Amino acid sequence: MAEDDKKRVTVTIQGEVLEWIDQKIGERVFHNYQHAVDYCLMKVYQEEYTRFTHYNVYDDHATIYDNLKKRIVDVYFREGPYCEACEKPDCDHVRFALSLPKVVEPLRAKGWVIMDGRVVSKPT
Repeated sequence: MAEDDKKRVTVTIQGEVLEWIDQKIGERVFHNYQHAVDYCLMKVYQEEYTRFTHYNVYDDHATIYDNLKKRIVDVYFREGPYCEACEKPDCDHVRFALSLPKVVEPLRAKGWVIMDGRVVSKPT
C-alpha cells in the first residue's frame, strides 16, 4: 500500500480498556498505544474472519477454499508439502492444511513429523 493510500483514524480508549493497555505497556507487552490498538484489531479480525475453508481430503492432497483470494487451492503431500496456488512448499495454505486433523493424522501414520503447521521431517 502506497503511503498516499493509508487512512488515519482517531480512536478513543477509555475506562478499563485504557487501564489494561496502560498496564500492558508498563509490562512491555505493547510498545505504545498504536501497537495495542493494532494487536486488538488483529485479534478481532482473526476471530471474526475465516480466511480458509476446508473442503476435502484425498490420498495425496487436501482441497481448501481461500476466502481472501476467492479460489479453491489444492495442497499436495507427496515428497513433501506443496501448494499449487503459491507454487511453494510453505505458505499460509500449507500451514492451514497442516492444522487439520484429517490431514495430519494420516501423514503422521505414514511417519511424517508435523509441528505447528510445518513438516519437521518426513519418511525417507
